Amino acid sequence: MVPLWRRVLFITGHRVKAAEWLSWVVQRWPYPRYLVLNATTLVDARRFVGVSELLTAAKAAITTRLKYSGLYFDIVNIEAMLAIEKGDISPDAAFFAVWRGPAISDYCYQRAWDAHSVLDANGTRRYLEYYMRMINYDPDLVFNVCDALMIPNSLWLDIMNAMQQVELRIAAEHNADMAISSAANIFGKLDTMLQLTSSRKRKQEWLSGVHLRMARAYFETGRFERVYELLSQEKRPSARKCYMEGLLHLYDQQRGNPKLGRQLLAKAYADKQTTKAERSMIAGEIAVAYEESHNFAAARQYYVSSFYIGGIPSFLPDYLYRHVSFCMAKGDYEEATHVMQSALRLLWIGFRKLARVPVEKRIERKQLIPPKGAFFLGCWGIGDDIIRFGMLAALLDVEQGAAYGFSVDPRMQTLYQRSFPRYEFVPISRQNSPFAVSEQEYFRLRDGVPPSLDRGRFDINILNAVKRYPDIALTEDAWVAFIQAGPKVCRPNVPLLKVMPEKLQAARNWLATLPSGRNVGISWRSGQRNLIRDKSYSDLVRDWGKVLAVDGVNFINFQYSWEEDELREAEKEHGCRIHMMPGVDLKNDIEDIVALAYALDLVIAPGTAVREMCAAAGARVWTLSTTPVLPDLWRLQEDGLTDRLFPSMIHFTAERYGDVAGALKEIAKRLPDLTAENKESQRALV
Repeated sequence: MVPLWRRVLFITGHRVKAAEWLSWVVQRWPYPRYLVLNATTLVDARRFVGVSELLTAAKAAITTRLKYSGLYFDIVNIEAMLAIEKGDISPDAAFFAVWRGPAISDYCYQRAWDAHSVLDANGTRRYLEYYMRMINYDPDLVFNVCDALMIPNSLWLDIMNAMQQVELRIAAEHNADMAISSAANIFGKLDTMLQLTSSRKRKQEWLSGVHLRMARAYFETGRFERVYELLSQEKRPSARKCYMEGLLHLYDQQRGNPKLGRQLLAKAYADKQTTKAERSMIAGEIAVAYEESHNFAAARQYYVSSFYIGGIPSFLPDYLYRHVSFCMAKGDYEEATHVMQSALRLLWIGFRKLARVPVEKRIERKQLIPPKGAFFLGCWGIGDDIIRFGMLAALLDVEQGAAYGFSVDPRMQTLYQRSFPRYEFVPISRQNSPFAVSEQEYFRLRDGVPPSLDRGRFDINILNAVKRYPDIALTEDAWVAFIQAGPKVCRPNVPLLKVMPEKLQAARNWLATLPSGRNVGISWRSGQRNLIRDKSYSDLVRDWGKVLAVDGVNFINFQYSWEEDELREAEKEHGCRIHMMPGVDLKNDIEDIVALAYALDLVIAPGTAVREMCAAAGARVWTLSTTPVLPDLWRLQEDGLTDRLFPSMIHFTAERYGDVAGALKEIAKRLPDLTAENKESQRALV
């Protein structure tokens, strides 16, 4: 019965309770198998304290009872897991697990997923270093973790190293096959040759996988020469090779040919070997390429093909978001609504059991925002949550009597609560930021949460809060409702968020210590960088010269992922000083950031959380809406400048000014007209 009850508790999401219950069991019946089961359960619940003592007791018991000797290997495997957790075993020593069964390698694989689920790229890397050695760089397994975990975490250097090790293993297997062939006698020669032919084909496929994944890593880090070299080694044509070559031609500004890039992507799209999911993704990539070349007719057809072929493979991958944005920018809100409703039905799959009214009925009744109140699940990121809250505020009378609650990032709770005292804001536990909890606490707070629910959106406090409201909703519901409402819906030009008075005064006191002149905050890129994302942003040293050269301006750093060398080079190159408010963490001190922004004459920022925070607080913002080409245009009011959600922000778009350089040139042209004395009057947008 003990293993059965343990399984029941696991199925219902009570891992910590299972461990606590088993601790009670072993106190009454300290049988070796229960001791080991309790130790295993504690490890599964990520509660490592006390496990060593249980293993010591179990090991002592099995030495006196032969019937329990089979537990020895379970004990030593758990001991290995604990040693890995403590760092007593380095990744270089992890080959000990090869040929010991899958228990230890599976554990490291699951720990890598634990780290990935809480956005811990370093933790993901650490456990994968163990895992890949424990599987002896098995090509198929390494390819799996590369695609599922390493690429999403942008572990490009680690991918290169892993692929090199896989290549060495393939070479070793080739040498072993040759030795077998030489040793085969005449009677076994035919059978050996057939086996070698099959093995050679498999190794060729592996090598192709190595080269193309390594090419992807070199591509993402901008090392195009290595990509060309690797692709030249792929003699056989394949859809994946065409895909990589197509991307290379689209992004290599020196040797690339965008037209040829689109043709190669189209060839990969049409290839019979391309899977349905891959074909949908490639169609989306081609659509983006045509959109960025301003061939909007072709872009639209490929967007439609992507949606027609693949539907919604996951909730709005980038190319599907671009499809929706494209439709809205072109005024086709009906198609945008249709795509988003399809995505919303998919997203609701994991939450249907909690809903009183099914999402299909809400869509049909046009009541995605429950009128009698609901608890909204958010926490997709500070910037996205602010955007969706702005959409909700544009659609909803915030003073009405219905009860609404929201799950929020812990960094935002006090700011939201002060701004909307009628609503409830419940922070969800995180393993990062100044409000981070320990891993043990993180898992304890999810004990009792049904495994079917997304633990990124739920802990036990959120689950209990949901029960207090008439219904449940997702912040994406507000997004779809906003699209359904059409392009006329706008928020009034009043701050959404209220800055803390004492923080505002502290910001003003610090600004008073700077030289006289205008005070302008600047941000230029996202904290997450890769070749594709960087298209939407700018380079401080290369692109901002005309802006930083404007006289009489104190530039204040708002770039939370700033690099010291980057600032130093910009200051030296453009002869300016970029100031930083002392004691402010530009990633986590949200109250200080929005107060400083409100105290400034202006903030210049691209499409990141910085601009959303500052504009939502009522600060004057000029945004570089240079995401190629149309994704931000749905935010514009009829004047083509003013933001629909946060009207203290105006957009300098690539569509109007040509590109990043054109938008920054226009900003540099307007900046001298901005004076501290007329700051308040200039909050009214032109």
